[in-house]
This record gives sequence, structure tokens and C-alpha cells, in this order.
Amino acid sequence: MKFSDLYINSMYKNAKFINNSCCVCALCSSPVQLVGLFRDSEVNINHIYSLGQLYRCSCGKSQIWTNSLRNPKNFVELHKNGQVDKYYNGFCNDRFCPFCGSDFDILKNGINFNGVFYDVIGCYKGYKTDKHNTNILIDFDKEDAENSIEALKLFYQSKINDIISKEGLE
Repeated sequence: MKFSDLYINSMYKNAKFINNSCCVCALCSSPVQLVGLFRDSEVNINHIYSLGQLYRCSCGKSQIWTNSLRNPKNFVELHKNGQVDKYYNGFCNDRFCPFCGSDFDILKNGINFNGVFYDVIGCYKGYKTDKHNTNILIDFDKEDAENSIEALKLFYQSKINDIISKEGLE
């Protein structure tokens, strides 16, 4: 395999969206599940796109803020006109630590957890201090592909009143 193939494959693996079935907390063994819609400022993050999804395990020690809405105003307008299928601005799959606002990194590869191999993602700041968000196990193959955004559109449509309120689009 050439380096360019490896690079393209690694980019492909990273260009996906978190969902309810791709992450597990290594501390409590529960899935890292969608909690709801949060502004970046509500979870200690400063991101160019301010509305995103917060995922959390049952013990609360593994959390991810991600899948942010790139153009809330356009999304709301298309929703009002019944044309959300024409939303072209997309969603941002950057991942952040809600405890300190840092970007997520891959911390370890190939961890066997209950007979399944995962990679560990999380906060490198937390990893260095052994304090937070260092135990999120991810199966990259279970993430939603970047071109499969229907679940995100449905989620944001279900939160349209929250988007209008949080973005001041009354």
C-alpha cells in the first residue's frame, strides 16, 4: 500500500459522523448516546459553528460535542418552506471535549474491550493529566458516512424551535 492510499484511507475513516452506536465508555461499559442540542458556549467550547450535538455515557465521564449545524439560518428558512432536502451547507464532524473545549484526538489504537476491537478517542489534555474524557472507545466502521446525513437532518428538524430560540431567529 502506498502512503497516499494510507493517507486517503485515514481521511475517509475520520470523515464520518458520531451516532448512538459507534462509541462505548470504557469506565461504565455503556454506549455514548445523544443527549440533545447544545450551543458551544453551553459546553465550554468555542467553535465556528455554534449549534451541535452532545453525546454522553451513563456515568457522564465520557462526552463528545460534535455534528454541528453549519448554517442554522438557512436550515430554518428551508424548514419553513418544507425544503430541508435542499439544505446544502452540511454539518461539521469536528469533535470536542465538553469538559475543557479541546479538540479530540485518537489516543490509542486497537484496544480489545469485551472481545471487540476499538480505538480510543478523547481529550489529549485530559489524557496528559488523567482527568477527563480519555475512555471513549470508538468503532469507526459504525459511524455514519459523511454522505449519509439524513439522521442529522431529522434530528435538527425535530429541534427547529430550539434552533430558532438559541440563534435568535424569531
